[in-house]
Amino acid sequence: MSLQESLCQFVTMVYGPNDEKCEDACSYSFEKDDIHYAGVFDGCGGLGSKRYERIGNKTGAFVSSQTCAMVFDAEMKKIAGCKGIDEANVAHLKAAFLSNLQKQEKQYGQQSSLVGSMVRTLPCTGSMIVVTKSNRDNQTLHLDVIHAGDSRVYVMRPREGLQQVTQDELAGNPDALKNLYVSAPMTNVINIDKDFSLTHLSYHIKMPFAVLCASDGVFGYVKTPMHFEKIVLDCLESAENFDSFEQALFSSIKNITGDDSTAVMPFYGWTSFGQLKADFSKRHRFVSGLCRSIEEDMTDETIESAWNQYKTGYYWQGEER
Repeated sequence: MSLQESLCQFVTMVYGPNDEKCEDACSYSFEKDDIHYAGVFDGCGGLGSKRYERIGNKTGAFVSSQTCAMVFDAEMKKIAGCKGIDEANVAHLKAAFLSNLQKQEKQYGQQSSLVGSMVRTLPCTGSMIVVTKSNRDNQTLHLDVIHAGDSRVYVMRPREGLQQVTQDELAGNPDALKNLYVSAPMTNVINIDKDFSLTHLSYHIKMPFAVLCASDGVFGYVKTPMHFEKIVLDCLESAENFDSFEQALFSSIKNITGDDSTAVMPFYGWTSFGQLKADFSKRHRFVSGLCRSIEEDMTDETIESAWNQYKTGYYWQGEER
């Protein structure tokens, strides 16, 4: 089965709550039959608050996310999908991020009074996926994940639900629940001041499944990680098709977020939207029950108990290639 035959549909969202230009960016392609890819880039507004007068007083965060999205798109177009991604590709991508950001700084940068450990030149996070055909069987696809910072990649399947694949690169390594209530500094971001890393993960995944690339504005304004999955499943349950699901997801995130919010979500292996909804109905009931127990009793003990039950399957334990 080809990638195009495996792809059911994909949805996207890009939202900026402030008057200024959204400091998130994304790039994606689901058109070819040998390679699909998507990347979400979140310009770090605090770290990248330096202004660039020569390009409309844009922030470094904006310049970085837009640049990285364009670079990722250009680099993925060069890759032959039949072989997927290897470490040489990842090293080349890192070098391309760095060289293009350095070009932007050289061309548009000016001396800035902003200095200190909490300032970076052209910083942003990145969560990227590359989907290619697997050599195992026709019902399996190959997923490469490339990551830096605290944007995330999730895999979503009917039985396991929404699972976090990437690890948030934050000081103290808070789990997904604690991360909602603490403000831990990032330990790794794409930038030109300090060396950074791109984590590369590689998996075979049996269809059906969905993949979600998301900046922290998408998942960072909920009560618990369970509530974020409930939002996704609520939108799925109430929708009639992928267009209305995309609209519902956009509205739901817009109503709660306080940050730029960007996501790309392809679905593989379903033959219809009705089949997709039916497959997640049982999972929807389970997650709704956990969230209901918290809503009825918002004590720390209840939240912790529900989280302990939920997190046993929350972190992705896929088979690496």
